[in-house]
Amino acid sequence: MKNGHILIIFIISIFIFSCKVTPKIALDESGTFYKMLGGALDEKAHDMAEAPDGSFMIAGSTKILVIDETSGSEIEKEITYVAKTDKFGNVIWKKQYPGQAAKAVLQAPDGNWFVGIDSLVVVNSTVSHTDYTLMKIDNNGNPLWTRKYNGAGTRNEVIKKIQIVDNEIYIVGNAVAKLIDETELNAVFIIATNLDGIERTRNEYGSLTIPTANTPADKRPTSANSAIIDPVSSLKYLITMGSTVKQGDDRINSQLIVFSREGIVPIDAGGEFGGGGDDVGESIQLTKDNGYVICGTTNSEGSGGKDMFAIKLTFPRDVNDGKPQAINGTRITWSKTFGGGGDDEGKSIYPTSDGGYLLLGNVATTTAGTDIHLIKLDAFGNQVWEQFFGGTRNDQAKLVKELSNGDILILGTISFENNDMIALIRTNKNGELVK
Repeated sequence: MKNGHILIIFIISIFIFSCKVTPKIALDESGTFYKMLGGALDEKAHDMAEAPDGSFMIAGSTKILVIDETSGSEIEKEITYVAKTDKFGNVIWKKQYPGQAAKAVLQAPDGNWFVGIDSLVVVNSTVSHTDYTLMKIDNNGNPLWTRKYNGAGTRNEVIKKIQIVDNEIYIVGNAVAKLIDETELNAVFIIATNLDGIERTRNEYGSLTIPTANTPADKRPTSANSAIIDPVSSLKYLITMGSTVKQGDDRINSQLIVFSREGIVPIDAGGEFGGGGDDVGESIQLTKDNGYVICGTTNSEGSGGKDMFAIKLTFPRDVNDGKPQAINGTRITWSKTFGGGGDDEGKSIYPTSDGGYLLLGNVATTTAGTDIHLIKLDAFGNQVWEQFFGGTRNDQAKLVKELSNGDILILGTISFENNDMIALIRTNKNGELVK
């Protein structure tokens, strides 16, 4: 693997029969917090949230076996998967719900939970497209209500994030159109609802058409991969991090957009970041000095192939309402890339209580697979330490966060011989696995 560092590998006993089975996980004798969630069929991790009591809610997908109506044979079908664990990562309950995948989870003000779900729309026994659903569940996983929001026509629409502010829910996602050559064009959609999921406004930014040299920014294909609420500004702007297709060519730039919540129209504080190659923004967080830190994947610079990038943005704010001003390249405090000769991806970034940052991504290995790569950065973006998690196949990082006691929690998907499982990994502040 890269840089000669030692891969952290746990002994995993997997008994493989003629069909898929649940891997039997044998952790080392220290009882470290390296938990696998799932069963005999593939699971994928998408989102997680921590409750005030230290328990965790995990959103993802799993598969079930169903009979195909056309062929009469048994096939696998992807459905929604949500699990609750205690603070030690032990599963309290796990549930399956209608829909393709749980993409976002967030605790409601009353202590229950909102789950954002992608759902397949079937017309005449054929999958037509993907729409999205918001479901509210209690702490035992029982559905309280479900709201379905139909997209425009038969285009695919997928959820990326849920945010709550001032007793309103904001659902952020992407409308997706796929061209004949498999190129995807995106537009960001934002739906505002009340706490009962009743839609108030629906807006869209970007277009599902190929841009020209004269295409304005709000008509270019644009995607959002994450979203936060800016609590510093009095109007609590909605900030998204994603990417956009450059004007007049097929390059991609990472893109930060600041939306006002009333009407969800973009304000003049967004910015694009990138170079001569493709740059995709994945994650954004507010920093202690009321700036932003972002991360993603760059093909414009670095050590070769794709690399992880992290950028710290510092900028003045409006003295009256705290609105961020002129988010662009001139506001970059520091910009760093991490990776080796293979393709590496930045997936999540999180500010730590000591003023540094956690950067999580995927790193290419010498076995042609990927491992989960955790890097601790200091306040200036310099690497302090790094750790790797995974086995010999394609392991995928999803999210990282610092917990209230300073521990680090990682969400990802670990791949075995014939099965994927959701991984919940907890380390101390030095990236060492804890009990």
